[in-house]
Amino acid sequence: MSESALIAFVSTILGYIIAMLFLPSLNELFNSDISSDILFDWRVLTFITLTFIISTVVSGAYPGLI
Repeated sequence: MSESALIAFVSTILGYIIAMLFLPSLNELFNSDISSDILFDWRVLTFITLTFIISTVVSGAYPGLI
């Protein structure tokens, strides 16, 4: 389960960094005005944390179920 947690954690951090880096380009591409402050909103951070926890548990438990 620790391997799954490590992989999920690194993937979550990389995804968050990629989202922060590409948000200005996406705003320009789609002519929108989404602020980077949305990435630090408590609801977004809660969603990211819950997704991390659920993916870690599912990917860690899967080999034991098979």
